[in-house]
Amino acid sequence: MKSKKSKILFVTYFYPPLGGAGLPGAQRSVKFVKYLKNYDLTVLTVKEKDYPTNAVLNFGKELPVNNEKIYRTTFKNVFDYVLIVRKQLHKLIGNVDPDQSSDGNYAANEPIKSSQERHRSIWQRVKDYIYDLCNFPDYASGWIIPAVIEGRRIAKEQKFDVILATGMPWSALVIAWILHRLSCAKLVVDFRDPWVGNPFDTSKGWLLDRIRGSLERRIVADAALVSANTTVLKDEFITRYTGKVDTRKFMVLPNGFDPDDFNDLVDTELQNSGAPIPQLLLAHAGYLYGRRDPALILEAIRYLEKAGMASADSFRFVQIGNIHLEYDFHERYRDLVKRGVVVDLGTFPFEECLNILKSSDVLLLIQPGTKSQVPSKLYDYLCLNRPILTMTPLDGALGDLIRENEFGDLFSPEDVPGIATRLNELLREKQEKGGLWADYLLRDRFDIRHIVASLEQRMDEILIAPESA
Repeated sequence: MKSKKSKILFVTYFYPPLGGAGLPGAQRSVKFVKYLKNYDLTVLTVKEKDYPTNAVLNFGKELPVNNEKIYRTTFKNVFDYVLIVRKQLHKLIGNVDPDQSSDGNYAANEPIKSSQERHRSIWQRVKDYIYDLCNFPDYASGWIIPAVIEGRRIAKEQKFDVILATGMPWSALVIAWILHRLSCAKLVVDFRDPWVGNPFDTSKGWLLDRIRGSLERRIVADAALVSANTTVLKDEFITRYTGKVDTRKFMVLPNGFDPDDFNDLVDTELQNSGAPIPQLLLAHAGYLYGRRDPALILEAIRYLEKAGMASADSFRFVQIGNIHLEYDFHERYRDLVKRGVVVDLGTFPFEECLNILKSSDVLLLIQPGTKSQVPSKLYDYLCLNRPILTMTPLDGALGDLIRENEFGDLFSPEDVPGIATRLNELLREKQEKGGLWADYLLRDRFDIRHIVASLEQRMDEILIAPESA
């Protein structure tokens, strides 16, 4: 038992948590703070005005949540200064941008045109590289210097015992690591996603990829405790760092649900009238981007209609959150949008999002292309007592979790006929029973209060452990 509360500096970029693209989400950062009861907490974050322009701040609850002190710093995007310097140079020496021609007429001389196009291509690659460099390790890189300055100042005043950071963005981990190196505080880092080897990331070139790997190694080596949100991610760390660090420092800290979030939910009808909705309502909450594509659900609905098993009008796919796919989603499925089969609701505050999900029949998890990640929305789904239909690699972290805990139906992303058959079964079941319900007996394993308690126990252990040589 500690005689007094130890002090933690918690470095996290979004505080309050994001709405919109991040919904429904486990709101991991704020839940850590809420339930770390035996610590004196200080949060280092960014000013809300400096959040990304597409960020939706609709947390809907009061801060602080646990008497935490909150320090907000500014954000300085280095690339903005590069553009300012470039603009001033243009004023001084004229327009020397190779992206622009001197006379605007190349048609009469094809060899000259090709040369200039090659020149522009090289210049564009240079500008892209400068942009990537200025936004390394991620979009939050402009927060690193202001946060380190402010963090160093308050660390001198408060003498923190632990510096805890969660990522992504990975800039938060870099800030915490620097502050750890400048102090005597133990470093604890929390990986909500893979940093190295993330299938949703694109390469920024050999040099920046090498630097990213080196940064992760240094941070992991210096950390007293490293948490991963899935067993698969923890195993990846152990494989990568066996023989290089003490692998006992790695622990699994899954996302979870907060029972408090579900105390006052009410059903929200997804149509204007109060009459029962005859369609099978399929709801997905969260950002659709990259490989996280709902096409397999919509193609399954088309499959049923083409096979004469059920009309597409018997279903309604409801999307809550932003859509940014590699194609025009609304154009590709224009026919289903017009028929009311596809409904894009946009973003909602967290609690309202949960209300809409509670009014649905089936909740969807779409996680192809990765074996190490588990969408945090799963844990909120568990408390809504609705069937969950998951599409993900069967041998990945999410597939294992669904199967081992019996959290609904599991399908490979390629199994459109199987998904279609299950949708048809659920439609018939709703027509017979008037509604669909589920009860997940093992969900208490993911009560966020228990998860945070395990983090607290491990932090207590590292605080009394002697410094390693």
